[in-house]
Amino acid sequence: MELLVAIALLSLIVLFLSSIDLFSHHNVISSDRRVKVQNEVSYVLERMNKEIVRAIGNERVNGPNTVVNTGNIAGDAAIRVYIDANGNGARDTAAGTDCWIAYRLRPATALPVADRYQIRYCPRCTAATCVTCAAPNAWGTADNILSRQITTPFIPTKPGGATLSDNFVTIEITACWDPDGVPEACGTSTNPSVTMRTRIKMPSVSTN
Repeated sequence: MELLVAIALLSLIVLFLSSIDLFSHHNVISSDRRVKVQNEVSYVLERMNKEIVRAIGNERVNGPNTVVNTGNIAGDAAIRVYIDANGNGARDTAAGTDCWIAYRLRPATALPVADRYQIRYCPRCTAATCVTCAAPNAWGTADNILSRQITTPFIPTKPGGATLSDNFVTIEITACWDPDGVPEACGTSTNPSVTMRTRIKMPSVSTN
């Protein structure tokens, strides 16, 4: 009888310790994945901030879509910004000077499958539409793929307000450890999802 009691107690202790170990292991994995996703989104937003603050002009003076355009690029959610590429503080239109840059999200339906959930960057568009990038930085060049974990929504919002000082862009990005959500849906403990939002202030200048 005493042996049976001892075995039962030992089993309970082993079960208890195993539960603690499994719980701790699960939490470590979940926390590690969440941190990595947060770092991914932070990197993308920091990169956008670094480039978008170089915008030249003001939407309220230069006209809609002449400084910031949030229209799609070939069906992909995107943001395009006209930047002061040569750093002279003037809005130049001559070839090789100021230019449009762009960020776009390849959606869950993109083909080939390997292109899905990517935030891509174009450092110099060939035209205001940004459908193509100037060589050698074509869309999809490895160095210009900033993330492969971005899900929808990718929401860039144009500058608002009624004064020149209201010259900003708001960007919201959602990323997931395993963005296709298979077999675990995004937002679960083993497949964490992170949403971050930032407001990028652009220079309040009007140049022609």
